[in-house]
This record gives sequence, structure tokens and C-alpha cells, in this order.
Amino acid sequence: MITNQQLLNQKKDLLINFSKIELSQSLSLNFHGIPLEFKTNSKSISELITENYKIFISHQSFQDAKIINIRDCKDLSIKTEDWCDEPSQDCWREKTDHSEIAIQRDFAGEYKADDEINLIIDSSYLDGLQNFLRWYLPKELFKLKRFVIHSSCIMDQDNHAHLFLGHSGAGKTTMAERAMKWKSLKVLSDDMNLVFEKDGVFYIQSSYMGGVFEDRQQEVKSYPLKSLYWLQQDKKNEVIQIPQSKGVLKLMASITNLFWNDLNEQEISVCLNFCHSLLSNISMAEFKNNLSLNALEIIPEFREES
Repeated sequence: MITNQQLLNQKKDLLINFSKIELSQSLSLNFHGIPLEFKTNSKSISELITENYKIFISHQSFQDAKIINIRDCKDLSIKTEDWCDEPSQDCWREKTDHSEIAIQRDFAGEYKADDEINLIIDSSYLDGLQNFLRWYLPKELFKLKRFVIHSSCIMDQDNHAHLFLGHSGAGKTTMAERAMKWKSLKVLSDDMNLVFEKDGVFYIQSSYMGGVFEDRQQEVKSYPLKSLYWLQQDKKNEVIQIPQSKGVLKLMASITNLFWNDLNEQEISVCLNFCHSLLSNISMAEFKNNLSLNALEIIPEFREES
């Protein structure tokens, strides 16, 4: 829950009075198939986008690109320590007939009825831009039947992807760290991964939306998904198969930032069909583990590499 009400109101006022004057710099991106055009007057923001999302940058503009007008809070006379003076990581949202506003500790954004987005971040940190993308992109990717899953993805030596799901604090990041230390296994991302189906095969990509560990390559690569595990901390290491009906519920709960209350029956049906289809092809198991360095050894795909 947002606790700094004064800061929340200040960010809302900044969005209400947002000026698009002098947004002279423009960057076009094709982000996982979603065309975006960032407009700004901040060299720091241009550098932030170019540095972290260069593989998505396009040298040609897109007619159907979503326009994102973006300003630096420091250009609005707000210091970094004041802009982020909110202990909660919750995203506050408000919808009207004409717009949707989203405010988190490090960004403030408004999706306008004219189909443009006004965005304010602190260019000193990537977090604000990443959290904005987490708010906006999952809904757009969903339209392409590409789902952002809150998960950790560990690769085996055959370049197959293994997805680890679980509640916050279940050990997704810790398991990724253990995998890298144990056998130098590659971690695609320990937080947000993109899953989609093509020609009956399910693939996974790094979402490029943040995490402690994220494999940022020169190009976006897709890997076949081989297994799913629901993490549960325990005193011993054990793998137990989960019935498909329960697995569907766990997978649905791991689809991130679709804001279920906003979805209609048809959209919820699309999510359900995706989960059923995935788990009809790839079963889910509960991975009880003690977070030891070699905990992954109980999983056959990793044990074979011993």
C-alpha cells in the first residue's frame, strides 16, 4: 500500500500538468513485437534507453507505434531522494473514462485517451523505466498471446529452459544464484520471463524487464521450455508431480501484471486455454528444497550433467 500520500498527489499533479513541448529526441523500439516510440528532451533518458535496450532499437519509425512522452523528474525540479521517497513497491492505479494512471515509487505514467502515454522517471536509475514496462507491456504482449511469467529460468547444457515458479520469497532468485555457483548454469532471468507457443512447441525468452540476474545478449533468443517447477522451501529436497488442475491455478497466479479485474470473460478464457495447453504438453512438479548449493541435483535434467 502506498504510504506517502503527499508524494502520490505530487506525482498525480505532475501528470495532469505534463507538457509535451520540446520533446525533440525520438527513439523507435520494437519490443518483443510491440512498436514503441519514446519522445524526450532528456539526453540522460535517451542514453538510458539506448544503453539498456539497444537490441530493440529500430532505425526506422513505425506508423502504429505507441507514443511514450517521457520526462526526467530532475528536469521538473524533483531530486532523486524525493522522487523515490516511498517504501512500498506497490503500484497505485486509477482508471477513468479517459485515461489510466499508474504510480509506483520510481515512475508515474498516464495512458491517455488519445492513445499516447505520458511518463516521468528518474534517469539516474533503470528501475523506473523497467517498472513502467512491467505495468504497460504485459497487457500488450497478451494480445499477441505472449505471457510474462513471474519466474526464474535456468538453462541446462542442451539449451533447454526450466522454469521455476513460486510465491514471493519462495527462492526463485536464490535458486538462480545457486545454479550459477553450482555448475555455472546460465540463468535467462530470475524474475520475469516471456512464454509463448509456436507450432505446438512452447518457448521462453528473457523479458528484459528486470531482475537481479538477466541474460542480456546481442539478440533476443528463444529456447524450448522443458519443465516447470513450483518452489516450496523444505528441510529436504524432493520433487512431487502436481495434478494438472492444480498446476493451472499456480501457472495462472504466476502470469504477471494483467490486472485480472480488468479482463473480460473472453480474455480470462484465453489465459486458461494457454495454461491448459502448456500443462498438457509439459507437466508441473512441486520442488521442495532446502536452498542448498546442490539442490538442483535432484532434478534429472541437471543430475545428468554431473
